[in-house]
Amino acid sequence: MASLISQHASTSGLQIALHPLALLTISDYITRHALRNNTGPVIGALLGSQNGREIAIEYAYEILLAPSTPEKPVVIDKTWFEKKLSLFKDTHPSADLLGWFTTTFLPTYEPTPDHASIHQELLSYNESLCLLMMNPSPSGSINGKLPIAIYESIHESADKLSFIPLNYTIETGEAEMIAMDFVAQGAGGAASLPMSAPAGDAGGKGKQVEKVVKEGEEMVQGSSQGQVLNAQSEELISQLTAKKNAITMLNSRIKLLLEYLKNPPQGIHNHQVLREIKALTHSRLQLLKPTDMKAFEQEKRAEESDSNLVVLLGAVTRCMEDVRVVQKKCAGIEAVFKNNKAMEDQRNMMDRQGPMDLGVGLGRGERNRRNVMSGAFERERY
Repeated sequence: MASLISQHASTSGLQIALHPLALLTISDYITRHALRNNTGPVIGALLGSQNGREIAIEYAYEILLAPSTPEKPVVIDKTWFEKKLSLFKDTHPSADLLGWFTTTFLPTYEPTPDHASIHQELLSYNESLCLLMMNPSPSGSINGKLPIAIYESIHESADKLSFIPLNYTIETGEAEMIAMDFVAQGAGGAASLPMSAPAGDAGGKGKQVEKVVKEGEEMVQGSSQGQVLNAQSEELISQLTAKKNAITMLNSRIKLLLEYLKNPPQGIHNHQVLREIKALTHSRLQLLKPTDMKAFEQEKRAEESDSNLVVLLGAVTRCMEDVRVVQKKCAGIEAVFKNNKAMEDQRNMMDRQGPMDLGVGLGRGERNRRNVMSGAFERERY
C-alpha cells in the first residue's frame, strides 16, 4: 500500500493550537466506544476559530455513521451531521468546522485510504480541513508525548490526496483551566462499584453485594453534593498516581526484558545487550532477592511495627479528644446546675425572711428614720 504522506514540506504556515477540552472530549468518546463494545471506526468533528494562519481547535463531537455498503465501508450520516453542525454553530457562533478526528493503531500515525475517502467527503464543508489521528493503545505515547498527529491535506494531482504533518501546541484559557481542575477533582473522588453479583450467590453474598452497592451510591451522592478533596488529599493522590505510573512503566520494561530473553531477534542473543541487562538488574535495580534476608526481614518487621504503633497512637489521640469533649460538656452542665441551685436557694431565703426584713440591706440612717416614723404613728393612735 502506497503511503499517503507527502514528501513535500508544508508551505501553508498553519499554526495549530490544541485545547485540552477538545482532547478530553475525544478521549471520552474513545473510552465510551471501547467500553460499550461498539463496532466501526471512531470519527468526530473538530471545531474552533481561525485567524489567518492560526487555528485554535477548541471543541469536538462524535459523528454518527450511516449503514455501510460494500463500496463504502464508512458512510457519514450527512443529515444528522449537518443538523448537529448547525446546532453547534448556533451555540458557538464564532466556531467553524476545522477538521475531523479518528483513531489509528499504527505507530507511524499514517492515514489510510479509508481515511482519505472520509476526508474527501468532508472537504465539501471546508476546503482546508485538518486531520487529527490519535493512537489509544498503551504504546502510543512515546517519551511522554501525546499520542496525536495532525495533518493537512493537499492535492498533488487531480486524483491523489496526500497529507502533510503539522506541528501543534497545547493552549488553554482561564475558564478552561477551571473546568479541567473541576474534572480532575471529580476523578479524584470517583468510585468503582460492583453492580452485579456472580451467578449462584443469591444468599449472603448477594446481600453483601447489595450493601456494597448501597454504600457506593451514598459515596457518589456525597461527592455530587459539592464535597471536594482538601489539599492534603489531593497531594497524596498525586503522589500515589506518580508512584503507580512509575511502577507500571517499570513493569512494562521488565516484561520487555523478559520477552527479549525468551525470544531474542533471529534466535541469537546479543552478548553486549545481555551484559547491560545483567548490570542493570544486579547493580542499579534491586529486583533480585536481598543478599541479607535476615536483616531484610528484621527491617520489614520494624517498619510494620512502626506503622501499627502510629495507627494505635492515632486511635488513642482520637479517644483522648473525645474524652476531653465529654469532660467540657459535663463541666458546662455542672456549672449551669450550680448556678440554678444558688439562685433557687436565694429565692427561698428571701421568701422566709418576709416583707419586714427588706430593710436589712438598707443603710443605718434610713432604718432610724423608719423607726422614728413608726413610733410617732403609734403615739398618735394612743
